[in-house]
Amino acid sequence: MGVIEKRVRKTRIKKILLETVGAVGGLALAMAAPNMLKLFRYKTSNSSAYQSIRRLAESGFIVISGEQGMRTCALTKKGDLYIKRIRELEKFSIPRRRWDGKWRILSFDISEKNRNNRNLLRGTLSKVGFVRLHHSAWVYPHNCEDFIQLLKLDFKFGRNVLYIVAEEIENDYWLRKHFGLPLR
Repeated sequence: MGVIEKRVRKTRIKKILLETVGAVGGLALAMAAPNMLKLFRYKTSNSSAYQSIRRLAESGFIVISGEQGMRTCALTKKGDLYIKRIRELEKFSIPRRRWDGKWRILSFDISEKNRNNRNLLRGTLSKVGFVRLHHSAWVYPHNCEDFIQLLKLDFKFGRNVLYIVAEEIENDYWLRKHFGLPLR
């Protein structure tokens, strides 16, 4: 499994755990966390589920209360906003038109303190069909300027995200093949 796939998986696990906590309210950790992940076909041990919950608490998405053996967790406002953002991003789609021969490249430089948003951005780009060129450079063959503007506004990235329209990408055979575009 590649680095991006691992990050997308972590984002999905985070989403599952946060949505579960949000739906159930005060959720008993011992019962729900590992079993919830198994329902979504994630192979995980109890300890990794608890580590995910601990990371969510450290990030301020949930609050854990109670004593050992009977701990519960609740969604914070930050966690609720995160879930709403993920749900909105899942609705995005980019209409495909006939290819105009230009590549759309999204390049970003987002600091480590915004790691959650950076990973969510990568997951969103992957979901809507972008392909990773480099760690922080993604490519798409169709006009997606409106989509990028929405992402920039939603994440409040501003100048940290650049939208580039390019006539040519060196050695683009694999990209053309991936997107089903005419090969040279």
